[in-house]
Amino acid sequence: MHSFVDGDHSYRAWRRMGDVISSVFALGYHEDIDTKADAPFYLTQLRKTAFARIYSADKNVAIFLGRPPRMTKRYCHFQIPSSFPDRRSNIDFWDPEAKASYIIETRWSALCASLKEEILELSRDKNNETYAQEISNIQTRAEAQWEALPPRFQLQGSLLHHDIESPFEGDFLISARLNHLHVLFLLRLLLSNTLVEPDTPIVTIAGEMLSLVVEVILMRDQIINSGTGLIAHYGLPAAGILILAMLKRGDTPMPITVSRAKVLQDMSVYVTEIERGVIVGKENPVYVLLFRATRTIQKFLDSFLSGTAQDTFEIDSIAETGEADWAAILGQDLWDFETGFWPNLADHTFDPPLSA
Repeated sequence: MHSFVDGDHSYRAWRRMGDVISSVFALGYHEDIDTKADAPFYLTQLRKTAFARIYSADKNVAIFLGRPPRMTKRYCHFQIPSSFPDRRSNIDFWDPEAKASYIIETRWSALCASLKEEILELSRDKNNETYAQEISNIQTRAEAQWEALPPRFQLQGSLLHHDIESPFEGDFLISARLNHLHVLFLLRLLLSNTLVEPDTPIVTIAGEMLSLVVEVILMRDQIINSGTGLIAHYGLPAAGILILAMLKRGDTPMPITVSRAKVLQDMSVYVTEIERGVIVGKENPVYVLLFRATRTIQKFLDSFLSGTAQDTFEIDSIAETGEADWAAILGQDLWDFETGFWPNLADHTFDPPLSA
């Protein structure tokens, strides 16, 4: 409720999240729930679901706001509800007959959040000799995790080309794919010594993320839950990387898996729909952040389409100053990418200049 009223970035929402996490600890939900033999299966499922929902929310908010997570696997027994309706199952084992539900969505969100926690920890330990190997290990597990998901939940391409049984299932398919892509996106950020010139893998991932977010916007009447969370948490970082890629490449073709025309089209839709206040109402606290970002995107589109972006945004001259770390140039922490990126990017010289 506080996130909805005040926005994820508000102190009140952040404090309430801490209160909820403290309650989880006080109730003992961070301990191995299966060892409590007196609890019936439905109650065990409910407790695991509560733990998993709060655990995943903690990681997503931490990444979005650039703040430390407060529930960690070092001090919690990681557990998620079973995908079977009547019996316990291994964390990695899915009921092949499972239908899209809040339980299934909770399982997947928590599994992705578990990997995101490891990525966050790894981001603070770049001098570790096994750094590259650990990144590779997390990526392998992320891919295996995706493959273990029942095939009908593995969205490939557009939702329009996928048979869905209900609006809820369509919503889950998109959010599940975006959550998986977000894990891969964060891993590629770790591997990037500089964001001045995003590499092909992260540009490809960002292109798919933005495309899916735009699909959420256009299909808002056909899916039921996706909203500001997906649009802000996934859309903004994807758009940021794509802007950097196009500014650096200039007339050089984008990776073969990414269509420049499609990216520009998606950005235009993203900006237009947000500025209209239809997807995110102007009374929504997140609207201020999104509107600020979309103004920057619009200025980029205006400059790029007029052929002046490469001249007015002198990214090459910035790189030649010896400031190799693009995140440092923009003046924000790598994990504060969403909230700090856009105001700093807007300070650079687009033509015409971005108005206050």
